[in-house]
Amino acid sequence: MSSATAINNIKKEKLCSLYYIYGEEEYLKLHYCLRIVKNAVSAVPELNLIEFDGRNFDLTDLENCVNSYPVMSDKKAVKIVDMDNNRLKKEFSGRLLKILENIPDFCVVIFYDTQAKNESNNTSLIKIVEKAGGVIEKADHPALAKLESWCLRHFKEEGKNISRQDIGYFLQITDNDMTFLKNEIQKLCSGTTSDTVTKNDIDRLVVRSIDANRYAIIDAFCAGNYSLVMEIINKLYLQNTDDMIIANVFYRAFLDLWHARLALDNGKSQAELSKDFNMKSYGALKALKNAKNMSLGFIHQSLQLALKLDTELKSTSYNKRDLITAFVADVIFRRNNGKAEN
Repeated sequence: MSSATAINNIKKEKLCSLYYIYGEEEYLKLHYCLRIVKNAVSAVPELNLIEFDGRNFDLTDLENCVNSYPVMSDKKAVKIVDMDNNRLKKEFSGRLLKILENIPDFCVVIFYDTQAKNESNNTSLIKIVEKAGGVIEKADHPALAKLESWCLRHFKEEGKNISRQDIGYFLQITDNDMTFLKNEIQKLCSGTTSDTVTKNDIDRLVVRSIDANRYAIIDAFCAGNYSLVMEIINKLYLQNTDDMIIANVFYRAFLDLWHARLALDNGKSQAELSKDFNMKSYGALKALKNAKNMSLGFIHQSLQLALKLDTELKSTSYNKRDLITAFVADVIFRRNNGKAEN
């Protein structure tokens, strides 16, 4: 059965007997699983929702649980969490398939992966669920347009207005994990006194993602603004960001500039840059704008310095923050002394 059909059935409270929920987006996986359980178990959930550890359970116990009647409820739910595909050998798979092909009407079985598995490492379970006539629901990160609409709906549920433009900015500067976004939306709404959330509120309250800090660092480096770079670094330290992660921010920032400079030299567009190097459109636009005034030689030197910083941080017992400060000063010195321009 298709994913769209599965979602519609959940909405209509017309449940199938077997589901497999997996994918990258934790929020959606949990949302689908909770919806199924809520619709299946009408009463006494402490007795009618039974959970098995997919890494270590007995098939006889599973079969007995699936076939035992619910307690004071029309249906019951059996959830198997993080099924270990290495267990799905010939004999085990055959017995499991027989159980799943004969699920009684009063029971719903849900395989639920908390890990971000894809088709290549859960093929065995997919085949078993398909053969048993179950529903396979892959929860991937939503496209940007859907994510914007989802954010808008959650702001409205919190009683706040926000423009599409400001939602776009919100998604550009923060982590797009939906659980994280929901928490940030709640924080924004509780920390804003007016009926409308603005860009200023977002800048004041939202935790910037590592990607967003990378874009800000690109701007600051390219402007030769030592103070602003150090301000961003200080904020990262206040967020308890590890030295190695900060060093990686530098490396990724100059790698973005390298890719952008190559794209400019080869007449490629922002869309092509985003596609070729899996960059957000916002990041690609920033990189292209800044790379116009950077020579390939300067960017290459900065990348080498970033790699050197990485090695030094891994091998030294000295104050690592001092090494990061020295790196920033070296790159800014080169930028401000005319070594960056074409």
